[in-house]
Amino acid sequence: MSRQGGNGSRRSRRKKEEEAEKRSAVPPAADQSEGAASNPQSPEDRPDAGNGEEQTEISAPSGPAVQPPPADPADGVSITLPLGRLDGYVQRHIDVRLDVRQSRILNRLYHGLNDRDRRLANDRHVTSTADVIRYMLERVAAEEEKD
Repeated sequence: MSRQGGNGSRRSRRKKEEEAEKRSAVPPAADQSEGAASNPQSPEDRPDAGNGEEQTEISAPSGPAVQPPPADPADGVSITLPLGRLDGYVQRHIDVRLDVRQSRILNRLYHGLNDRDRRLANDRHVTSTADVIRYMLERVAAEEEKD
């Protein structure tokens, strides 16, 4: 008689998270090789390739729009968040379960802040993901105080 539980439920949860991640993944941008297949001449084979001048070929888009490359993640990100009024009970403790995508972003934020030796308002280094949340909230508070 085999026992089911413990690790079996963890494996299925991990499998579900991986499937959810695949569903939420952004489809890759149009592959450059698709354009090459429709235009058999490589840049070296074109008659105007050897004249030393850089030329730009403009044509009507034939496939899906190609998104510009994202900003360098090392530069950080900038987002706008709405702030509501302060009303009622103010919660000081949260216990949150993150999905795979959120946990990866939190991990990247942690390493970005820790690698850059960022500190909290109390002069402590950012040494945990909880400190990442504290750091972000402190930054929002600082921006609110400017206005």
